[in-house]
Amino acid sequence: MVDRDAFRDDGDTPPDVAQRDLMERGLGMPAVEPFARTESGVILLVDDDSAARTAVRRILARAGYTVVEAVDGRDALDHYGRMIEPPRGVILDLTMPVMGGTACLEALRARGSVVPVLMISGYDAEHEAPASARRGDARFLQKPFSARELLGALMETLTPTEPT
Repeated sequence: MVDRDAFRDDGDTPPDVAQRDLMERGLGMPAVEPFARTESGVILLVDDDSAARTAVRRILARAGYTVVEAVDGRDALDHYGRMIEPPRGVILDLTMPVMGGTACLEALRARGSVVPVLMISGYDAEHEAPASARRGDARFLQKPFSARELLGALMETLTPTEPT
C-alpha cells in the first residue's frame, strides 16, 4: 500500500504511477514507511534514474534529512563544490552516464573529501563496489531496497567507526 500523504508534493508523479514504474523496472522499492523525523543534515543524492531519485528523496525527507539531488557524478561534483559546508553524507548510484559512481567517489577523495558515502546499484556490482567498501571509501547497498534498509545503511554509513 502506498502512503499517499508521502507524495503530496506539487507536480510529483502520482504515487500509484511512480510505484508501478519502479516495480516494472525492477527497482521494487516499497511505499514509504512512516518514519519519525529524527535525523538532520544535508544528503547529496546522486542517481540518473529520476523515479528512483524521487523515491529515495522522499524517504530521506520523511526521516528529516535535507536532500540535494544530482543526476550524475559530474553534477554531484558541481553541487559539492558550491556547498558552503560539505554534506553529512552522499548516496551515490554506481552506474550513471557522464560520470559513474566510482569515478565520482575517486574525484571526491582526490579533493580531500572524507564525507561518508553510501553507494547503491541495481546492477551486479559484485566487483567494483566491494572494492570501495574494502578500502573503507564507501558502504554499498544493492537495489532493490526498502525504506528501512536504506535508512539503516545510511545510519551505518554516517556513524563514525573507531579505528582498529
